[in-house]
Amino acid sequence: MTTHTVSTDPGYLQKYRRAEEHFNSLRPVLDQFVHDHPCPVEKKFDPNSKKLRWIVGDVPDASGVWSPVVGEFFFNCRSALDQIIYALVKRHAPKAPPRQLTYPIYKDPLEFAFHMREPLLNQLGNIDKHRRPHLAIFATAGFASFSDWPGGFMPYVGRVKKGTVLQELVVRKPEDMNMDFVTTFGVAFADGPAEWTAEILMLTVLSVLRRILESLGPFVGGPGRIQVGVGH
Repeated sequence: MTTHTVSTDPGYLQKYRRAEEHFNSLRPVLDQFVHDHPCPVEKKFDPNSKKLRWIVGDVPDASGVWSPVVGEFFFNCRSALDQIIYALVKRHAPKAPPRQLTYPIYKDPLEFAFHMREPLLNQLGNIDKHRRPHLAIFATAGFASFSDWPGGFMPYVGRVKKGTVLQELVVRKPEDMNMDFVTTFGVAFADGPAEWTAEILMLTVLSVLRRILESLGPFVGGPGRIQVGVGH
């Protein structure tokens, strides 16, 4: 006989835990996808311009069957914030209209006052209401050692597609042709910050969310410290 344990945690904390579970389940899947779908990088030399380029080849489709889980992650994060705001207002201002209660996420007071721009967490959460969150391939690329880098060159960091030029340099001496170039690929959100992988973005969202819940939790009878359930 199977027994089910009923959680006594407040609703906002249950939502946070559920988001952690989604994140923990996604990490190995995304890593395995990158391992199983290598993204080729071709080194091309143009003898006329003397330019050497590292160019991304065919990029695998990263939408994947895990997209619904990504949507659930952001839904639970957004829901945790709304639930703690509801609990906070109902405890300290019980006559407030319940349908107007939502956690505000804006960059500055003007955005909050005029609703000038939709915050990132809302953007990613609302995507799930209409379509699957779109994932893209992400790359970090650069020369193997700093001593090999030509002056002024910086590593490439961001989303890529077929034909993306990761690095370009003018060959001034024969040994430039043999420079050791290293590329690491990952998965990112097509609608998120270009410089962040999906894992970094989701981990950052969880970290910020936990701090908010810890600061507001005591005002609704919840814990002031939440044990981290994210695996490393």
